[in-house]
Order: sequence, then C-alpha cells, then structure tokens
Amino acid sequence: EGEDVIVECGIADRPGGRAAFADGEVSQMPREGSAQGRIVVDGPMAHLGGGEVFTLTVAAGRVLTVDGEGARAEGLRGILRSVPFADNVAEVGIGLNPACRRNGDFEEEKKARGLVHVALGDNLFYGGTVRCGVHMDMVLYRPTVWLDGEAVVQQGRVVEPRKPR
Repeated sequence: EGEDVIVECGIADRPGGRAAFADGEVSQMPREGSAQGRIVVDGPMAHLGGGEVFTLTVAAGRVLTVDGEGARAEGLRGILRSVPFADNVAEVGIGLNPACRRNGDFEEEKKARGLVHVALGDNLFYGGTVRCGVHMDMVLYRPTVWLDGEAVVQQGRVVEPRKPR
C-alpha cells in the first residue's frame, strides 16, 4: 500500500509513457500530509539556481520554516508567502544515472546517481490533489534515504540491498 512510484528510464514506447531528459530516476509523492523532518538543500534548485545551503523544517507535509541566509533562502520564503500551496512537499526522487554530472543544472543533477531531489508545490503528476503554480525541484548532495528500515542511499551513494526484495 502506498503512492505510485514513477520510473523514468528513458523509454516511452507507448501512449501515456513517460520520459524526461536527462533520464534516470525513480520518484514518488509522499503520502499527502505525511512528510516531516528537516531537508538540507545544498544543491541547485528550480527557479532559484545554486548557492548557499539552507534548511527546510517540514511537518504534516508542509514547509514550516526556511532557515538560512542569502538570495535563495529569501527567494524561497517569498515564493512560499506568495504562491498558494507552494509549501507542499510534492515529490522525492533518487537519481540513478551514472552519466549525469554535478554541473549546477538542477535538471541534470537531480538525475545523477546517488543524488536526491525533493520538490515543493504541485503534485498532480504524481496522482496527488495539490494544484499549485509551481513545482520546484531542489537537489540534495549528501542525502541519506531509508526505505523499509534499510538505507538505499547513504551520504549521496546508492547502497546495494542486503537482501532481495
């Protein structure tokens, strides 16, 4: 039981298939209203580019605070104040493409093997109900991701599973 997983592997060979450039990610919408914790954004992001690190505090699927100084943090605070539902945690994706580079372009970096991106705003593509004027991907350079009690990404490196799934 859970939300649909989207696999973007570069093949869209039938109507309704999905592909993106550069491809190579698996992503999912968190159950609406369930995301919580801290997200340290140290990579580039949609609309605001790269730069200083900032931290999001999240509860009940919404961003409560943006902690950090500089243009990106202030820009994000402005978007969250002015765009309805931009505070919604809409997507979590894990990059799997070993050919993608860390080059400051969030569209490529979010697909790089071991990097993770979290998006805020609209989640309709993922089967959600939140309609928003933005969908902002934010790249995390040193993420750790746990799935069913097992680390699948540790400090930005994909971990091979210990047991078959």
